[in-house]
Amino acid sequence: MARAESLPCHIFLGAHCNYFGLEEKSPPERGGANPFIDPDGYKKYAAQKEQNFRTELAEQKATAMNSPLIVATPAKQESSNLHFRGTVWVSG
Repeated sequence: MARAESLPCHIFLGAHCNYFGLEEKSPPERGGANPFIDPDGYKKYAAQKEQNFRTELAEQKATAMNSPLIVATPAKQESSNLHFRGTVWVSG
């Protein structure tokens, strides 16, 4: 996301109107500045998404560190309390 924050963006639009504050910007005032020219809004959005990502990553790392992992060979697959998750077996 640091790369996204560094990119020039003058008119910030997104797939959903709440990404860029459409309701607050519409309809534009006649004769005033165009509210859709909002490079700061884009930078704030990118920074918030970066923070959300970092928070989620930290939570997932903490969860992973507290989860019991069991590396199993195929011979242990018949155990009913082991479940395959990607490349490791986890108990529970």
